[in-house]
Amino acid sequence: MNWRKGAVNLQTLSRTEAILGSEKLRKLANSHILIAGLGGVGGHCLETLARMGVRKFTVVDCDRFEASNMNRQLLCTQKTLGMLKTDAAVLRLRELDDSIEVKAFSVFIDSSNADVLLDGVDLVAAAIDSIDSKCLLISRCIEKKIKIVSSMGAALRSDPTKVRTGDISDVYGCPLAKQVRKKLKDYGIMEGVPCVFSPEKTLPVTDGILGSLPSVTGTFGLVLAQLAVDIFI
Repeated sequence: MNWRKGAVNLQTLSRTEAILGSEKLRKLANSHILIAGLGGVGGHCLETLARMGVRKFTVVDCDRFEASNMNRQLLCTQKTLGMLKTDAAVLRLRELDDSIEVKAFSVFIDSSNADVLLDGVDLVAAAIDSIDSKCLLISRCIEKKIKIVSSMGAALRSDPTKVRTGDISDVYGCPLAKQVRKKLKDYGIMEGVPCVFSPEKTLPVTDGILGSLPSVTGTFGLVLAQLAVDIFI
């Protein structure tokens, strides 16, 4: 598939086309999506969007994979342990389809680089934990009229069936969302940010560790990807 021309590889995406139709599939092929954060949520989001036909990505994460990531982060394998998460993402996309174009930035998102990262982007999927970076991205996207979807907290939960979507103004039962809303007020933003969240009561922290299950973080990532597609097309 050539994303520049909007061509659709019907052999690999025929089942997707059967649901979305050729025009929507072509729109995805011509989209440029930024995935911010490549952990348990972002990795699943990235792979899902690639398998759905997106052919141009910007991926951003400043971390490397370590052993504790293995239980839930799709891009973390024995092969990628110790690797920059962005390098692992590029490798995975190449394995899926070597025609996919990807820009990788191993940086912490802040005011010094946000505008560069967003250059030419159509949609952002924010799966980063940093509240400051998440809210900065949201504010920049709203300012630039770039579509954005954001994940709220997935850790300390055990029931993937409770994962749902809603505007940031309507998210409830999520401590992270409460902090995000507070920070967004500094930017004058009260609503207009589609989110994935879970109202499930958070479990206690054990020995300073934020427990996470692959069933929950994976569901967050899959739903975040679908939310992005629904909004974009």
